[in-house]
Amino acid sequence: MKFWQGMALYLFFMFSGVVLTPLLHLPGGAVSAVAVCLATLLLAAVFLAGNVPARRALLRVRQPLLGWSLVLALGLRMVSEVSVVLSWLFQTTRDISFLTGPLGFQLLYVVILAPITEETVIRGGLVTGLSRRLPWQAAVVISALIFAVGHSWFQAPQTIFVALVLGYLCWYTGSMVYGMVVHLFINSSAFVLPVALQHFPGGYTLGLSMGMVVAGLALTLWSMRRMLRCADAIDRFEARFGLTGS
Repeated sequence: MKFWQGMALYLFFMFSGVVLTPLLHLPGGAVSAVAVCLATLLLAAVFLAGNVPARRALLRVRQPLLGWSLVLALGLRMVSEVSVVLSWLFQTTRDISFLTGPLGFQLLYVVILAPITEETVIRGGLVTGLSRRLPWQAAVVISALIFAVGHSWFQAPQTIFVALVLGYLCWYTGSMVYGMVVHLFINSSAFVLPVALQHFPGGYTLGLSMGMVVAGLALTLWSMRRMLRCADAIDRFEARFGLTGS
C-alpha cells in the first residue's frame, strides 16, 4: 500500500470503534470488535481495489510456502508460551475481560477476524507503507512496536518477536497471506493448547512452558530459513521460465 493508505488504515482500525459503537448502538466488547474489523477490512478492500500491483503482491499465494507457514506457526505458537512463563513468575493473570458478549462473537473475533485484520493493517498497511519512506528494517521494527502497544506487558516479548518475524516475512515475500496463516493458527490454538497441556504428564508446569519456548525458537529459526529458501527457489524458477506469480 501507499504510505498514506497504511497510516489511514491503522488509525481507522485503532479509533473507529469510538464512532461505530455509539453510531450503530453496539453493546461493546466482542460485538464492537467484530464491527471494527469488518469496517477496517472494507476500507482495505477499497484501497487495494485501486492499486492492482499492491493487491496482487499482498494477496499472492505460492502453495509450497503455505506448508512452511504452518511449521513456522507452530514454532511461533510455542514461543508464545513466554507469556505463560512471565505470568507465572510475576504471579499475574492474563486479562481478556474486554472480550465480553456472545461466545460466537468472541470466537469470530479472536480466531478469524482479528488475525486477518491485524495482518492487513500491520503487515499489509504499515510494513509496506512505512517501507516506502524508511529502510525496510525500520519499517519492520516500528510496525512490531506499534503492534505490541495493543497487548499487555507480559505479552510484549512474544508479540514483538512474532511481529518482527511476520513483518520480515511480509517484506521478503511481498505477501501478507502467510502472516495470516500463522496468525490464524496462533490465535485458534490459544483456545486448544492450554486445555491439551492440562493432560500432559506432570501437568501444565513452568518447566514445560520454558521448554516449549526454547524448542519454539529453534523451530521458528529453522522453518523461517527453509521458507525463505523455498521462496528464493520459486523466484529463480519463475525468472528462468518467464513466469509471473498469481
